[in-house]
Amino acid sequence: MPQRFAQRKLPNSMRSSIVRLLVVTDVEPSSDIRRLDFVIIGAPKCGTTALAQYLSLHPEVSLPDPYYEPGFFCTDFSSPSFVRNPATYYRQLRTKPNAKVFGEKTVWYLSSHDAPQRIHENHPDVKVIVCLRDPVDAVYSMHRQQLLEGNEACKSLGRALDLEWKRRLGKAIPLGCSFAAGLQYRYHARFGTHLARWLTYFPKGRVMVIRREDLQANPRQTLTRLTKFLGLSSFDFVSPVTRRKNVEVRSQLLNRALTLASTYARPYRNTGVGKVLRTVKNIVGSRLNLSERPRPELGSALQRALREEFLMECELIERLVGVSLT
Repeated sequence: MPQRFAQRKLPNSMRSSIVRLLVVTDVEPSSDIRRLDFVIIGAPKCGTTALAQYLSLHPEVSLPDPYYEPGFFCTDFSSPSFVRNPATYYRQLRTKPNAKVFGEKTVWYLSSHDAPQRIHENHPDVKVIVCLRDPVDAVYSMHRQQLLEGNEACKSLGRALDLEWKRRLGKAIPLGCSFAAGLQYRYHARFGTHLARWLTYFPKGRVMVIRREDLQANPRQTLTRLTKFLGLSSFDFVSPVTRRKNVEVRSQLLNRALTLASTYARPYRNTGVGKVLRTVKNIVGSRLNLSERPRPELGSALQRALREEFLMECELIERLVGVSLT
């Protein structure tokens, strides 16, 4: 087919148009569009979505959808939802073309080895925002989130933690799991180790740490500090962010089936079939297969073990930035 196409004679005007199209689609975004003024790097289940919702209200802030995470710089993690094309990535940041600052949120950047180096190489003056909480609570919430998304098949957190070493080797990954790296719960909760790595690339004056508890208890005070950190004009964040209620999956089997269907239908997501499947998943998965339930308590024995395991990480955070997580 390529040879037959090459042998056909095309009018000069058409050939010129094709050449221009090929050149334009492969061009890097210009320097004025390649802007990244701040980045919310994590951690998972630590209030980053709520923070992004608040920030998106500010007229001087351009930020993609608070639930969207492009993952452009964490090339050591693989997910079909991550953006790898520079032009696409920087275009998605420009939700408000006349904004004063442009930023994004990807919670996996904090634990990524590639992200701090890649961001520093491309945007050495970027401001880094980190949301943190008690790592034991974070591990528990991460596991529940992966269950909810259908990536995790093991309902027992203790069992899921026991499987981490196998999963690092690519074994015991649930069928249809779209983000295997997200199953390394303890690794992602090593906040001290990860933040220390980021501080080798960015000085403390360009890094702001926000405790999830502070954002929930004193949003105005926390957001005032953040607007000053980003160099924004004062703004009254009057629209409160609604905290999501605790939900559980009614049927894990149905949830896994929906996840599998979504994974294998991803190449067709922009077609009519893909849109129908998304609608079915939203209706069945998000409405019919979820129920509001009180959050069950973490077992005392496992809680004690995790607290002991993360003690040094919490101490490291306190030494690095003077923030207590326990």
